[in-house]
Amino acid sequence: MEPSKDASEAAKHLPKGLHRNDPIAFHNHLAATWEANYRSKAFLSRVNAFESALGECELQGMCWLDAGCGSGTLTRWLAKRGAEVVGVDGAPAMIRAARAAMVGRECEGRLRFEVANVGSLPFSDATFDAVLCSSVLEYAQDPASYLNEIARVIKPGGILLISIPNAESLVRMGLRITYQLTKMVGVPRPRYMKYSRHQYSRSEFSELLRKCGYEPEYATAFGGGLPLWLDRRSWLGRLLLLRAVRL
Repeated sequence: MEPSKDASEAAKHLPKGLHRNDPIAFHNHLAATWEANYRSKAFLSRVNAFESALGECELQGMCWLDAGCGSGTLTRWLAKRGAEVVGVDGAPAMIRAARAAMVGRECEGRLRFEVANVGSLPFSDATFDAVLCSSVLEYAQDPASYLNEIARVIKPGGILLISIPNAESLVRMGLRITYQLTKMVGVPRPRYMKYSRHQYSRSEFSELLRKCGYEPEYATAFGGGLPLWLDRRSWLGRLLLLRAVRL
């Protein structure tokens, strides 16, 4: 797959009102190489954090939605544990990469991928037992509307496993400063900071979850690629992971 051709093709299918500077178009350009990110320490820490958050939760027979699934790494992780999983993403190129990556895998029969915007999900009310939403809300114009839409498709008592940027993280602060400085000289890095609109402290995001019909049960910092005892510190881990119950 040629990234430039794929991104051009995907741009034709962007939702109305989006353009090449929007997060969906940006992630279309990343699709061809996105899967390789999960070989890095920072991305592997996501899988470890989600495993810790689920604990002894039995996934066998559960119906999950991976809202903003990217190339499907975490979607496949859920399916390997016995869940039936639907992965959706607004970036068509990501969905094509996810479908290609699942072919021939043992869990293939428990997976399905669809192009869909997390803010407007094509599912009936109370469809899923649980929803995973990894690093999506930071790109949304209105995070509360996304949380309300996700709540709509979760059964009462169902689980939401969600990650967002950690406003209290020194690593996150350093990334924001780096972006502003490199932007001034015309080479902004890291590039995703251009699209990352939102960050929260643990208390702020817990309050937002409650307003949208969830009760937080568990929270941890993670995602810095640091040793575990440092990565889970709220002032270092650049992401927050929360597990909440749909009320």
